[in-house]
Amino acid sequence: MEPRVALLVRSYNRPNYLQETLESLLRADIDRCCERLIYDDCSSDPGVMSVLRNPSLTNVPTKSFSVVQGSANIGCKNSYLVALNALSSSYDFICTVDNDVHVKPNFISTLIQTYQDAYKVYDTHHMLLTGFDPSNAHQNPMEAHETFYRKRSCGGVNFFFHRSFKPFIIDAWKINLDWGVVNLMGKYRYPLVCTKPGVVQHIGAHGLNSSGRRFDRDDSFSYL
Repeated sequence: MEPRVALLVRSYNRPNYLQETLESLLRADIDRCCERLIYDDCSSDPGVMSVLRNPSLTNVPTKSFSVVQGSANIGCKNSYLVALNALSSSYDFICTVDNDVHVKPNFISTLIQTYQDAYKVYDTHHMLLTGFDPSNAHQNPMEAHETFYRKRSCGGVNFFFHRSFKPFIIDAWKINLDWGVVNLMGKYRYPLVCTKPGVVQHIGAHGLNSSGRRFDRDDSFSYL
């Protein structure tokens, strides 16, 4: 049976990045997703709504997005939790991406297959997969397998996890966002795995943990 994947795009301001992200996703296999949701944390930049109301970006047949905009800006920590709960209950896996990424055409297929590969090794859904493998950060593999690494840390640019792991992700995110997730996974020795090679590229130069001159990216990222 085809795994049901819910795709969640987290959005706040930065309309140029958001447009690039959506254009990249539309070139990928997101038609395999049972749900595609953009959650916007009440952006103050009017350009965001221009992007979200553009049918060529959000209403493409077989790849259309639902759009939910918060009534007030509640910040990265709380908006992530609200966004997760805005998804329907008909999925097997959740895939989250920030609004400043590029993805490979086989983005979803690779995440599904890699998760299945890792499950054969670890036999648990208490596991987090990321498709983001930056070459200037999080270079801390513990184990190397044919299609994935097990790592000690990852950024929050892309998460892929089973629905049964959602309560853990929520509780850990409440502690300290993506680092709360990483640290709590380390405490309980839950597998944190990364596709090999990466299927997500970070394009944003400005964010909570990035600045104009240095931001996590994969210099070896291939768009093929």
